[in-house]
Amino acid sequence: MKNIIKSVLFIITFSVVFTACQDDEYDKPNTFSDAGFIHSGFRSDLITLSVDNFASFADMSQGAISHKWTIEEGSFFLEGPIQRRDTVYDKFIKTPIELESEDKTVHVLFKEGGLKKVRLYNVFDEYVQVRGENGIYPAKEVDGKFVIDTTLFVDVYEKLVPEMLIRQDGVVVDHTDSTAVITVEAGGVLEFVDLTTVGRPTHRYFNIAGKEYTDSVSEVPFFKLGNYKGNFRVTREDPNLPSGAAWYRIPATVKVIPSSLPFEVAGDLVELENQTIEIPFSGEFAPFADPKANFTVNVAGVGSIPIESIATKPGDATTLQVKLSAPIYRNDAVTVSYDGNAAMESSDTRKPVAFTDLPVTMYQHVLKVYDFENTTPGNDKAQWNSVGDGSISTDQSLSGSHSFKLECGSRNGGAGGNWSAFHNQKDFFTIEAGVVVEMIFSIYKEAGFTGPGNLHMGPWLAPGGNNWGAGNKQYWDQTIKTGPEEQWITIVKKVGHTNSSKMDNFSYYFRTNGSGTVYFDDVTFRVEDYRP
Repeated sequence: MKNIIKSVLFIITFSVVFTACQDDEYDKPNTFSDAGFIHSGFRSDLITLSVDNFASFADMSQGAISHKWTIEEGSFFLEGPIQRRDTVYDKFIKTPIELESEDKTVHVLFKEGGLKKVRLYNVFDEYVQVRGENGIYPAKEVDGKFVIDTTLFVDVYEKLVPEMLIRQDGVVVDHTDSTAVITVEAGGVLEFVDLTTVGRPTHRYFNIAGKEYTDSVSEVPFFKLGNYKGNFRVTREDPNLPSGAAWYRIPATVKVIPSSLPFEVAGDLVELENQTIEIPFSGEFAPFADPKANFTVNVAGVGSIPIESIATKPGDATTLQVKLSAPIYRNDAVTVSYDGNAAMESSDTRKPVAFTDLPVTMYQHVLKVYDFENTTPGNDKAQWNSVGDGSISTDQSLSGSHSFKLECGSRNGGAGGNWSAFHNQKDFFTIEAGVVVEMIFSIYKEAGFTGPGNLHMGPWLAPGGNNWGAGNKQYWDQTIKTGPEEQWITIVKKVGHTNSSKMDNFSYYFRTNGSGTVYFDDVTFRVEDYRP
């Protein structure tokens, strides 16, 4: 008799939630044989659920002469009816407890975490094969019968169990004793470290002294005097995993005492875009009245600048913000002084230390920087009627490790001769209406660079050519001809005109009719901000 090959439908979608266990008997096999199953993991190859929950499996085979489900120790078959409102399933465990079942549909409760197996073993009189997503899986012949032996995997997530430690100055301190006190000087830092493994959390949250920290190793500063209790929470928040959360209230107390260190400036003074000056200190300020009479802001060659107000930075009481009543500019040399006599103190009662003429790092108003460290194709191509060759290179660099290398071909000696050029094709920028912009770049020319030496450059507005603002102005420069060889030269081109309206999609270009090799680096566009 001719052997008929049957294809087995391999189904991994469980579109029905089973609410009752069935103990159906097999019908006597007929002439049609097929195999397949569905489960409650929907389309996932790996079923995921939390411990003390169950998954459902149904054998959809036709014509099998026998079948059985096999589970592992720590897993249990359930029998219903199970209602949707049920959340505790121990009372549905099927007795006597067995690890095999011949039911067509089974519900399996998992009481232990880890990767668990559920095995389906089908026996047929006829040859069958499973057509899966990754190919065809034929039945194996065993004692004249045909077997489809399938193992399904269930990843069971245990309940979350938070574990942590606290380090002070690199040394682990006890946080588990409710009578323990961890003493920290104001301005000091403790490390809160997440050690949780049980339950495989995706996020963690340390909460203490009114703030929350989420790094696995979180550095927590303390500024205000007082005694603080904290808590620690771990969660699973991945939508593809079973959700979960667990809390741990930290038994120990953190006690913050006054610092033995001076309360002083603890970093660089910087100007913000809105001309506010920020001064960082080594601790938090307690509330104070405006102390502007005790501070001086001075500009070299101009004199002192009136102060409008001084206050702590919103959300950061360690930083003072000085707002001025008159403008300052990028090319100003600005310093700040404090006489030490204001009615100010830190949150742990220290007086701020006086200082004199601390320099301010001025805001640079940079629109765009091209440093050639990104070697994306299109950023490095010579364009137009180039007779040379351009590429990003590591031969020379002003900063980083890359620059743009332009190898220029021979010239006919005239201003209208052939040009070697390149044009950035990626990474555009925007210029707002009414903003005056300048172009800063650096060049390095190798020995022997010759020719007319015209350097023509500018921002390029795509599409439509080099029409940047009123008058379609571009830049010309002779430094490439007259400047020294084999050293970097920085060039600033101040244009003195603005766009009448906002324009997008600016890039830039360079071209020269000289002959030889030249490098370009740190092409920068920034807003002109010079004291009139």
